[in-house]
Amino acid sequence: MPGLFSRRAAGQGTGEDLASLSHVRAQSRWRRRAIIGAIYVSVVALCASLDPDSGVHGNSRVFESAEFSLYTLRQNIFMRRHDDVVRWVQQQIVLVPLTDATFDKDWGMIPGPPAPRDYQAKVVRELTRAGVKGIVFDMVFEGATENAKDKDDAFAKALRASNRSIIGSWMTEEDGVLQKPLAEFGKSARVASLLAPQTPEQIVIDRIPPVVASSSGADLIPSLSVAGAMQGAGLGTAPIQRAPDGWKIGDFFLPVNKRSGTFTITFWGKPANSNGEGFFPSVPYEQIYEGAVDDDFYKKNRFFKDKIALIGDITKLGNDFRLTAVGQMAGLEIQAHATATVLAAMKKNQPFLREAPRWLNVLMIFLLAGFACHFAASWPVHRAALAMIVLLLGYAALNVWLFTDHALYLHFIAPSAAVFLTTLGVLAERILSEERQKTWMRGLLQRYVSPQVADYLVAHPEKLRLGGEMVTATVLFSDIRGFTALSRRFEAQVIVGLLNEYLQAMTNVIFAYDGTLDKYMGDGIMVVFGAPEPYEDHARRAVAVAIGMQEAMEKLRENWGARGLPMLDIGVGVATGPMISGNMGAIQRREMTVIGDIVNLASRIEGLNKELGTKLLIHESTFAVVQAEIEARGPIAEHVKGHDDDVVVYEVFGWKQAEG
Repeated sequence: MPGLFSRRAAGQGTGEDLASLSHVRAQSRWRRRAIIGAIYVSVVALCASLDPDSGVHGNSRVFESAEFSLYTLRQNIFMRRHDDVVRWVQQQIVLVPLTDATFDKDWGMIPGPPAPRDYQAKVVRELTRAGVKGIVFDMVFEGATENAKDKDDAFAKALRASNRSIIGSWMTEEDGVLQKPLAEFGKSARVASLLAPQTPEQIVIDRIPPVVASSSGADLIPSLSVAGAMQGAGLGTAPIQRAPDGWKIGDFFLPVNKRSGTFTITFWGKPANSNGEGFFPSVPYEQIYEGAVDDDFYKKNRFFKDKIALIGDITKLGNDFRLTAVGQMAGLEIQAHATATVLAAMKKNQPFLREAPRWLNVLMIFLLAGFACHFAASWPVHRAALAMIVLLLGYAALNVWLFTDHALYLHFIAPSAAVFLTTLGVLAERILSEERQKTWMRGLLQRYVSPQVADYLVAHPEKLRLGGEMVTATVLFSDIRGFTALSRRFEAQVIVGLLNEYLQAMTNVIFAYDGTLDKYMGDGIMVVFGAPEPYEDHARRAVAVAIGMQEAMEKLRENWGARGLPMLDIGVGVATGPMISGNMGAIQRREMTVIGDIVNLASRIEGLNKELGTKLLIHESTFAVVQAEIEARGPIAEHVKGHDDDVVVYEVFGWKQAEG
């Protein structure tokens, strides 16, 4: 049986059309793969180029702020995860800030700013008497006090007597010149560097060089935080030596970032609030000067005992505030967190936070975008979207786990953006491609089936695959009476014109009831109802089309008669029953068709019209469905070829009443 969608006499067969469809779809697949590959490569390249290449800051500001916020979140999770270390760190340091209140003239406490050096001397003596392990000045004492050498001498004497003090020095990054403190102070206390990297491109302070050297290399000075931690860990006089990827301080190894030569600060808590309450305990400078160390509270709780006291200026005039990974913070607090980072590594074996190497961050972008590309291209849209969410959540969990448990800082924003952009791009391409393909398929299919059936096949492309399924449907055959003899009497142009008018009128009726046009067989037509799109009233639709074809034929006859053209007539046969529906054939040519005994029977019934002198015959299987609605004559038992028993048919004249 020739296939569904093939036209013999009236045009090109769709065996070729379906082969063309397969070819077009194959070409479309390769084109899609090329486009998806281009999307993937472009997204990976874009995200890798925009990914910050150093800490939470770098050459790009696109992802910087988002990475910055998530860094803060990870840091907070880290603090909860290592609560025991956090509590220990908090007990190792006390801040002694000089605030705006310190120099309030109405209170009459401390002259300045800056605080006079004899006042500094008293504070050193008070803290030493309280039992602190180290006194760290986040200050530089460069020149001599004008007309007050006795104040400088008092400060130098206090530093020598304490033998646990550290004072700051400046070294400019441009020329490597060390700005040393006053010589007598440098002899009385250890000197440390206050250098922290900060440039217009790198405004967030989250790392510090542990050791700096002058351009000549003669001066090798630890940072203030490293010197303070050394004092707290009992390594105050330990030698400092260069080592591969870091520094050796006695037996302790301090690793650094290979590119920047810095270590990353672990921020153990949030910045101090407007009331001066922050992570580390704080006692105002003026209270220390006034003898607070003798207060019952401090003495009873041994508050200062074995702590590192950091002294620094946090006044508005001093303007020593910087942006950090956890927010705006005073320089004194930054030094405290940096000191605690090194001290925790020395005393508690707490690993330094390491930034993942550049290649690993790029690899994450590459891999995650690859997974997203695969999911978006291969899976249903809702599953692809769910996979993207699961992928991001999984990477977030991995990212936090590496940060909190292995001190490895892996970037999150750029890989996540790669997942989102790849998924979005591939899904957009997929939707556009599928819409183009559906439009093309719909246009092709509507040449053979009604728009509704075409939409069904576009929505269920599996129906076009090779194979078949058993269905119950109705088949209609029609044929023009005496067409062969007529074609010998008239010119081909006249015959073709008549045939085209006839086929167009019949096709309009067929599509009005969602019939599937199986084929044109010269002057014959085969139509299927209920396959490939299933619907329950296929028998009634087939009868409606058969009656409609007869009515359409009457109108054509009137028109042809008025034009002096030959009169034509048709016979129609209809049968309902089980049949196999599917796309069948070879790789080179395949046809959507129905096959089975009931299909052959419908063709034989159409042929009975010539013998019985009738126009529309339906099989008893179809009659059983529509008998209450039609005017019919029968039953009529006739023998047909291929059947041993007589076949029961009914002649249909029309509807009992106007079809509503």
